[in-house]
Amino acid sequence: MNPVAIKSLPAVQKALSPAFKKLLLDNAPKNRSVMVVNNYAAYISTFKAPGYEALDILNSPEYLLKQLRGFVGFMYSQYDCSPAYDVTRIIFRTFEAFAKYKIDTPQISATRVSEGIGQCIDEFKGLQIKPECLAYLDGWQLKSKEGKVLNFAIGKFHEAFGDKLTSDIYHYVCEYGTTQKSTTLRNHVMMLAALLNSFVTHCNSADDLRDQLKTNKLSAFLEKVMWCSFSSHLAKDNKSAIFFDMWALGINVFRICLIDSGLINEPARPILTPLFKEDSHPIAKIASGGKLTSSEEKLWLASIPLNIKDETAIQIIEDRLRASEEHVRASYHAVFQRIKEKH
Repeated sequence: MNPVAIKSLPAVQKALSPAFKKLLLDNAPKNRSVMVVNNYAAYISTFKAPGYEALDILNSPEYLLKQLRGFVGFMYSQYDCSPAYDVTRIIFRTFEAFAKYKIDTPQISATRVSEGIGQCIDEFKGLQIKPECLAYLDGWQLKSKEGKVLNFAIGKFHEAFGDKLTSDIYHYVCEYGTTQKSTTLRNHVMMLAALLNSFVTHCNSADDLRDQLKTNKLSAFLEKVMWCSFSSHLAKDNKSAIFFDMWALGINVFRICLIDSGLINEPARPILTPLFKEDSHPIAKIASGGKLTSSEEKLWLASIPLNIKDETAIQIIEDRLRASEEHVRASYHAVFQRIKEKH
């Protein structure tokens, strides 16, 4: 099991019900609560349906002890003794914090697999979990040129498009990884994973995605993905220029791994990777400190008689501001319509 990968694997993140997840978070040590949830969710995901509510173990000391013994076997079969001990010890503390009865937890060790731990491992193996379920918890990993292992977080892509397409892409990305130093590969992998995972928003199945990756559709599809991703980027109050730098990097890695390798055919027209230029002379500035620019004063404050009441003057200013706002809205809507018609 890869402790980094399980943070982004959909099956792990959906394994526990919101109520049970909150129960674990509230009772775990504050600085270890996410670790508790991720590791226990990984264990539960191997033999329970998504959204496990834990009603069976919360109402039965016998079921709880049986499940915790299985968790001991799971951890010691996945990790070396020291990390398995560290995680299991915190899990025991968490359950003891909210259990209404004393839990006869099994003895664990940080240095050796004792007879008691061996029995727990046998009980976990008795669950007869499919090997592919355990392999899934390793996620997808790449090796850099110098042999360093990096996580390739494409769990979202895999969940939507299945084993075959994921395996094909993973094969070529692995080959690419061996040509790059880890310092370079880390950012490249992150950008490519984000790009691949964003496809989930636009395609419903592997066949649908394969159709969009055809020569005559690829460029238009990626352009649609770009603008949608850019909108999400802006909604998080991030800078525009950063997005287009990341987009260009992701597309470059996408091209090397999937187009230059021959997995995907060359698109009929170039993939859009626009440069973003900051305006060195903005045409308007937001007023700060209560001061307006001279053009703003002329637009909103000019020709207001001094002999009228304050309420009337305020209403005149509000009407002018509203008219300016409507003008800007209409202008941008017209631009939007032209772009829409062009597309």
